[in-house]
Amino acid sequence: MANPLGIFYSRLAPEDKRFIKKIGVFLVLLLLASGAALYFLPNFIFSSYGKEIVEQFQQITGIQLFEKQDSTSFELPPPPVVPEGIDEKSDTLTESTDTTETAKAPETPELTENAESDTDSQPMESQGPVSIQGVSRLFLENPKLAARVGHLLLEAGYPEEAVYILQNGVSLNSAPISVLVDLAYGHFYSKRFETALSGLETALGKYPGNAELLTAKAAISGLNPDTSLRSSAESMFKTILKKSPEAAEANYQYGRYIMQRGDFKKSYEYLEKAFKVEPYNSRYIARLGMAEFYLKRDSNAEDLYKKALKINPYDCQTWFNLGELYLSEANESGSPSDIRKKTKNALEAYLKAIELDSTHANAHYRIGIILNANGGYKEAIRHLTTALAKMPVNTSVMMQLGSAYMQLGDTTKYIDYLNNILQIDPFDKVAGSEFKRLNKEN
Repeated sequence: MANPLGIFYSRLAPEDKRFIKKIGVFLVLLLLASGAALYFLPNFIFSSYGKEIVEQFQQITGIQLFEKQDSTSFELPPPPVVPEGIDEKSDTLTESTDTTETAKAPETPELTENAESDTDSQPMESQGPVSIQGVSRLFLENPKLAARVGHLLLEAGYPEEAVYILQNGVSLNSAPISVLVDLAYGHFYSKRFETALSGLETALGKYPGNAELLTAKAAISGLNPDTSLRSSAESMFKTILKKSPEAAEANYQYGRYIMQRGDFKKSYEYLEKAFKVEPYNSRYIARLGMAEFYLKRDSNAEDLYKKALKINPYDCQTWFNLGELYLSEANESGSPSDIRKKTKNALEAYLKAIELDSTHANAHYRIGIILNANGGYKEAIRHLTTALAKMPVNTSVMMQLGSAYMQLGDTTKYIDYLNNILQIDPFDKVAGSEFKRLNKEN
């Protein structure tokens, strides 16, 4: 799984890296001195005076020398369980990659919404429990560093943790506009929708007409669950672009907004404008790849996805989207060898997605489909169960789970899943037909 601390350090400015190295050397020397004291003066260190010194050291640095509860600055969720024998199965994939559904371009763009790569647009929940208490106070006492850490946490998919760092490490009264924008997105993707917009309104009161703030307001309004706010985003984007037609972020966010409404051709035009202004922005590249995918230009989409991942290999959603592209090509191919190759590529991309985000429900679902189609029923159940936990009313996941149990001879569980599907959707023809057939047989 990607280490947010590693992401953060790799992208620091040179002067920030030098600062951290100096602090690191100081802390190492201090720890060595403390270790020597612990070794030579055991009675002293546990005296009341010695404990006071240790407590002061811990308070200043955030490092716990005794009764340590957080061993790392960032405590990530456990890695996902990778199916046993996956490599062997992927080399012997059958001609059919999916017996119950195809993985062609989704009917709605939400299925492959490229979000995890967005530093300001993360329509996913926080990936897991990052232990902020373990973060040294050095991060919070340097506003510039705190702003950078918060931004990278948001980019890595930890909006709540990003909000904590930004609120505690940066004085919001004098914060740069970029921090206020990150804070708004952090609130939004932590499902505090009203707080996100009210924060932007407050910032706009201080910086009226600021393009960055207005763009963030339009983007957040366009993603808001409140339909009245979503509809207002159109006019907001047009006003911004009329004044600044070449603004990269405004073009990107408007293209993203249009994509959600199914106008992929028009979306491509705006995304291309953003890409031309900032050709090395991985978010813009990945989103442009999505537009190419929806426009059925698979080769272009693949090139753009790979280019985005070369810049930001931690973008789990683009790995997922690359898997969708390969699986779509596999389902459209008539060559058995090409089907096997494309499906194997898709499986590898999905596995990379869950390596980076073990809770990625759609990636687990796709892996389950591929494994089901190739006889890996036990492994499929493990992935599909994870997917169902995140999507508890998804009848497609239930059908795949039921089919896997049926193949393993557990007819009772298959019937249970069919029954659950029919409770959610009484008009599901496949589930209804299977339910009647099995009841007659029993």
